[in-house]
Amino acid sequence: MKAGAAVIGMTPEQLIDQKCYNHFKTSDCQTANCACSRAIGSGKAEQSETDAHPGGKDLFISYSAVPIKDQGGKIIGALEVVMDQTGVKKAMEDAGEKVDFLNRIPTPVMVVDKNFTVRFMNPAGASAVGRIPEACVGQKCFSLFNTRHCNTPDCQVARAMLQDGIFTSDTVAKLPSGELPIRYTGTPLKDDKGNIVGALEYVLDISKEMEITTGVLELASAAVEGKLDRRADADSFEGNYRRIVQGVNDTLDAVISPLNVAAEYVDRISKGDIPEFILEAIRSGAAGFIVKPFHPDKIKDVIERLEKGLTALALPGNAC
Repeated sequence: MKAGAAVIGMTPEQLIDQKCYNHFKTSDCQTANCACSRAIGSGKAEQSETDAHPGGKDLFISYSAVPIKDQGGKIIGALEVVMDQTGVKKAMEDAGEKVDFLNRIPTPVMVVDKNFTVRFMNPAGASAVGRIPEACVGQKCFSLFNTRHCNTPDCQVARAMLQDGIFTSDTVAKLPSGELPIRYTGTPLKDDKGNIVGALEYVLDISKEMEITTGVLELASAAVEGKLDRRADADSFEGNYRRIVQGVNDTLDAVISPLNVAAEYVDRISKGDIPEFILEAIRSGAAGFIVKPFHPDKIKDVIERLEKGLTALALPGNAC
């Protein structure tokens, strides 16, 4: 009684014979939702939750009402017990707001306990595994994503919980839509006492990144095989991915173009066709470009000297 009176800002004696709804001022007061009114009417305990504004305060309460009977069993009133749930409600609202943020992230995010049981899955994650979020809760994460790391020491979520750290790795998930290259990160979740109780995992689709890696490796392999005209299709990528692929193509062009020119000139000289004078542009590190004069006559002069030398060696008496 004293606690209730203190919340209102009055003494218990001052509240005697006062109307309860004039002081607690809840949204249930003087409505069919009032637990006290319902307890008096039903003859049994009733409960409710509502906002309350005693003494100018803004609270959220849960309250229970039990009917009071006289010696003859007639209901003459109700006993009401009030619990201040303002802090709990605020915490739930804050948690709900954070969950809403996670639900809006366009990439899979999930929470698992220490047994790898899913406790939360955002819509993007549920969609990836072909389910709705509610159907993912209670399932084992490894049964949903089916990666090559699942149930092995390579699982980054397991490492996060065991080593109390943040770990990232790449793997392939076997989803209902097919295999998907992913990069995933596991981070530990702790209770108020600092004990690890689970982990949060978020997943990124790296299929485009893998396509670029494969394309670059194919270009390198083609160059080793002498297929110097092979190029990647930059138009099949977007944004930075396109810039990377185009940069690789441009690099190959810059390296191979002079080689093609040199090959052409050597072929022409071998047939007695002396090409035009060349100004050869060579990149020289931080010094920028250095232009060096080059003329095929030099090659021709070297070839003629070699021919004379070989002829002299072939003459009788010059054999070693």
